[in-house]
Formats: sequence, C-alpha cells, structure tokens
Amino acid sequence: MSDARGRPTRASLWAGIAVALAATLFGAIYLRSPSGWWFEDDPWHYSGAVRLKHPIDVFLDPLVLHRWGTGASLVPMHVLSFWTDVRLFGLDPHPARFHTLISTVCVSVLVYAALLCFGAGVGASVAGALLWLAMPATVAVHENLGARQYLEGLGWALGACLALRAAVRSERARPAMAALYAVLAAAAMLSKEIYVPTIAAFAALYAGWHRRWILAASGPAMAILYLAYRRALLGPGAEYPHGTITPAEYLRYLSVLPHTLSASRWGVALLIPLAMLAVDAVRRNGWPAGRAVALFATLLIGGIAAVYPTAPSVAISFETPGTWYRAVFIVSSLVMIGGAYLAGRHASRRVALSSLFVAAAIILPGTVRTRSYWRGRLAAAESEGRFYLDHPDRLVFSEEDADWFLPGLDRLYELPGGHSISKNRLTGADVRERLARYSMIWRRSNGVWREDRELYDSLLRRNP
Repeated sequence: MSDARGRPTRASLWAGIAVALAATLFGAIYLRSPSGWWFEDDPWHYSGAVRLKHPIDVFLDPLVLHRWGTGASLVPMHVLSFWTDVRLFGLDPHPARFHTLISTVCVSVLVYAALLCFGAGVGASVAGALLWLAMPATVAVHENLGARQYLEGLGWALGACLALRAAVRSERARPAMAALYAVLAAAAMLSKEIYVPTIAAFAALYAGWHRRWILAASGPAMAILYLAYRRALLGPGAEYPHGTITPAEYLRYLSVLPHTLSASRWGVALLIPLAMLAVDAVRRNGWPAGRAVALFATLLIGGIAAVYPTAPSVAISFETPGTWYRAVFIVSSLVMIGGAYLAGRHASRRVALSSLFVAAAIILPGTVRTRSYWRGRLAAAESEGRFYLDHPDRLVFSEEDADWFLPGLDRLYELPGGHSISKNRLTGADVRERLARYSMIWRRSNGVWREDRELYDSLLRRNP
C-alpha cells in the first residue's frame, strides 16, 4: 500500500514493523534459537571458516570450497557468512545463532515487502510472511546453522526481485536499480545454487512481459555466467555425490513433497486452496492473473527441479522435519509466497480468507511438531558435545546421526586425537585403537551419562 507518490503508507510501515516483531518473538521466545549450541555440520563449517586467511579466498581459491562439504557446492556467500561470525564473535555458537535469528527476521520482512510491493495488499502480505515463517521447512532451516545459506539466499533473491521491479517500472532510476538487482541476484546465486534457475526464470518472464528485453535477458545471462564461474573454480569433475534415480523414484519424490509443506499427510490439502486461488484469480481477472499464475508455476517447477540432487534423501526422510527439510525450503517458500500473492492480488475476499485460514490450520500443527523435533535433536547434540569436550579422559559413544559431529569438535577446538565411537561405525582400525586406549565406554541413557560395560564388551568382540 502506497500513497500517490508511491511511498509506503503509515499502515503498511506499521504492518512491516509488526512482522519484524513477530518474527523476533517467534525465533527468540518460541523456538529459543539463540540459546542453541553446535549441531552436526557446524563444527566442521566453523573450523573451516576460522582457518580462512582472507575473505576474498572464498571467491577465488578453489581449495577453500573443495574442502567445504562435498566439494561440489559453490557457496562462497555461505562461507563468508560463517567467516563473519568467527571474526566478530570467535568460536561461540550463541552469537552465530543470533546472527541466524537476525537473518530470519530480515527475510520475513522482505517476504512481506515483496508481497506488498507486487500488489498483494497489507493483510495478505502480513499473513503470507507469518505463515512462511511458521512453515516446517523454514523452522528447520532456521534451527540448522549449516543451512543458513538457504535462508540468506532467499533474502538476497527477494531483494533482487524488488530491485528488478524498480528497474522495470522506473526510467530515471533504472541503471542504479539494474545494478543493484545484478549484485543481489549474484549474492543469491552464490549462496545456494537453487536460486540460479528461479532468479533466471523470474527475470526472463517478469521483465519480458513488461518488454524490458535487456533486463529479461539478464537472468539467463547471469545463470550462464554462474555456470562458467562454477566450472572455472571447481572444475568439470565437481559433481554431487548422489546417484541418478529412476523415473519411478522421482515420481515418488514428487508425491511426498506435499507432505513436507506441513510435516504431515495433510500437506497435500494445501494444494486445494492453492488451486482455488489460481482458478478464482484467472476467472475474475483474465490474462493479468493468468500471467501471474504462469510465473508462479514456472518458478515452482524450477524450484522443484533445482533440488533434484537431494530427491533420494527427501524421499526417504520426508516424514521427519529434520535436516533434509532444507532441500524443500525453496519449494515451501514459493508455495506460500505465490499463494499469498494470488490471495491478496487477484482472488476474491471470500476465497482469499478461506484459503489463508485453511493454510494456517494445516501448517501450524506442523510448526509445533517441527519445533518439538528440533528441540530434542539440539538438546541431545549439546549434551553429547559438552560431555565429550569436558571429559577427554573418557571414551564416548556417539549416537548422533552425523558421525562427523564429534570429530568436527576435535577440529574446531584443535583437540589432540579422538575419543569417541559412532553408532554408525562400530568396527575398523580407529575403533580398535580407541578400545585399546580406554577400559570403558560412556553412553547417554535417559539424559544421564553412564558407564556401559555391556556395550564396551560387545565392541571388543566385534573388533578382535
């Protein structure tokens, strides 16, 4: 909502402040995210960030990114985000999590601003931003420091869309807005590769429909430049360590995606109000709404295709709103942002209100379920990690799914040797060596760490 000069009205500004406050309370009070500790990939990531000699290395030194994760991800903005944490706050997880909270608040405001600026109206924009904040995939990404690139990448992408809109609609400010769009789009693409096809598609369609042909071509051109930069930096052999899947397996992956929208079987029901909004919008407004529906459908298809490498993992773990929900974050975000836009911009008031009500009724129970899951996982990781660091004289049995978590703490805090055995690796030379050094193993049971002679003896038998 804006006045005659295109400036935001007081109501829209107060609504934006309300979104920011709600996001802050949601993350800080409900999720209690700033109180969280290290989790899974965090020690490895931050140990890599602390060893960086200069931030420019994340953009120019292929060895930095080859050591980051599998070596196939081109995520220099992600590395830079963690480097900022260690330079400002040292090896402290709480400021790092507060950083993620600030990013979440900023992105929620950008969701609101994007919906508002593209004409969704104050009510639908607020509802869309708050429901996006509550979606299980958003909660999972917010709770997982190692997935911050998805969140911040979305923020850069939304900023790029707003700058592109200003460049398309303005004559006088077009060069400046076009330059800002290019910078923000590049930041999004270099945060996570899923934003490469979505930004390229948005620029091509949105600017093309407004006959701004140079701007329309800029999106695909940036995608080509990204691919060239990726090949130059990582080389032709940088491929994700995921095997190809059969068409039947991919169809199964597509069939479970609706479940991830709400972390429940009711997620498929979200497709009903979404379809209602699209049909009602086209029926009422004809081609303008049809163009918006086509743009939304194209972006959604692009988002689904962009997460193809993670399809097998999502298909296996979709019932648990855990770490792999980062892969469906772009899909969930597009569904909510696109749905809120159609509700506020093109649908009738009755259809819009009923659709948003149904969406809230489906999503919010999944929010509670996701919060509960992450509270348990983060508490278990903290208990195990702190016990491990506090007792270097004890052999620790790790029950974390990520068997690199405790070795990551060794690397992060530069501890000599390792004194843990993972549930995922019960045999091997390193296990035999650690069993020889310690006469007992400690295991967490019902929240209390105890000696476990039976487990120790069984490990000895398996490692003669």
